[in-house]
Amino acid sequence: MEYFDVLNENGEFTGKIETREKCHEEGLWHRAVYAFIFNKNGDVLLQKRSKNKKLWPNLWDVTAGGHCLKGEFGKQALIRD
Repeated sequence: MEYFDVLNENGEFTGKIETREKCHEEGLWHRAVYAFIFNKNGDVLLQKRSKNKKLWPNLWDVTAGGHCLKGEFGKQALIRD
């Protein structure tokens, strides 16, 4: 199960930790990261989301991104395997 730090509307930590499911069900603010990949011409690499995704299936999205787990910051989340 994934746990996220809950933020307030200003992006500040509230000290609360909730599950991914609760954050999404209740619309709680939490951290996410994205990496944009550009080539030398300035074109951005995109991917099409799987038709099986719960949110926004079959839509175009950035190539790399995801949630920050509790206590984690952007760079840590992007390089996590």
